[in-house]
Amino acid sequence: MSPYKGLCVRNSAQSNQAAVTLQWGLLALRCHHREKMSA
Repeated sequence: MSPYKGLCVRNSAQSNQAAVTLQWGLLALRCHHREKMSA
């Protein structure tokens, strides 16, 4: 395995983690907004 390939895998894992974090953030915001609207 070349070092370049390892770097690509690491970068892809990092960006994937960021995407998941962003999704959870949006989901939490949406739930919070819904609670405020129904209150």
